[in-house]
Amino acid sequence: MMKAKKSHSMDAVFVVLTFMIFTMAGVVALILGVNLYKHTVDRADDNASLRAASGYIREMVRQNDVSNTIEVCNFDGYNALRIHKDGEVLQYIYAKDGYLKELYTKEDSAVSPTAGKDIMPIAVCAFEIAEEGMLKAYLVDDGEHIENIYINLKGER
Repeated sequence: MMKAKKSHSMDAVFVVLTFMIFTMAGVVALILGVNLYKHTVDRADDNASLRAASGYIREMVRQNDVSNTIEVCNFDGYNALRIHKDGEVLQYIYAKDGYLKELYTKEDSAVSPTAGKDIMPIAVCAFEIAEEGMLKAYLVDDGEHIENIYINLKGER
């Protein structure tokens, strides 16, 4: 009779130890998953301003890409993208004081880059025509992440 009680208590200890091991493994897996998720979200947040800026530039170019409407220029000392809109309206896209800015103006108006509207934080934004019909935009955010985007200009050059 004594042997049966001893066997049952050993079975109970084995069950409790097995439960504790599985519980600890679940907690460790949960902690690892939370850390992985946090790291993924942090990386996505780090690149959010670059993705938003590159998407904005791509969309502006695609919306206005017709015959000779897009050019790279020097806008009062700032490298800028100049888009000729309907009629005599110009749109400038450039970086100044840590922001990507846009400015709408008439073609013959004397305006300053300080008049531009802040779009989103960005440290550097530079444009160039890389090849015939290819616009290159170089973007750097405040975390010093870099992105180069290339946009094929379909409008006649």
